[in-house]
Amino acid sequence: MHQKIHQGTRAPTCDHCQRELPPDGMLVASVPDSSFVHGNDPSFDGWRLVRACTEHLIVLIDQARAGWIEEQLWFGRLARASRHPELHGVSLRRLAQHASLSPQGLAQALRWNASRTEPVRRLPGGHPLPVPDICLPSTGSSVDLAARHG
Repeated sequence: MHQKIHQGTRAPTCDHCQRELPPDGMLVASVPDSSFVHGNDPSFDGWRLVRACTEHLIVLIDQARAGWIEEQLWFGRLARASRHPELHGVSLRRLAQHASLSPQGLAQALRWNASRTEPVRRLPGGHPLPVPDICLPSTGSSVDLAARHG
């Protein structure tokens, strides 16, 4: 009679097909993911681990590469910087410097956010964000917007 050693623990599944992966049939890879920003170590930004069966590892890698959006990663780094207590209340320009973003990178990150279906209006640290109506002709660049907001 077989008993489960760990009640309630599920076997890992393929991140693509959701089938259970046997220990000798599981592949793990680090794939690019512009939506992932590590809590405190920038060297892990933009990468996540996937588990896959032998049939789907390449599919997951290709999907990850195709979904990469550089501005999304920059926005995530801006959001992480906003959480630092010593940066509460500083300008967006100063926050961007702490996040290692150039003024152009800040502008592109803000433009990316503004183009989302539901843009973020306030960073986790409380910094308000300019969210212009992207359907109207721009009267100024996102850099100008960032400068006006800090």
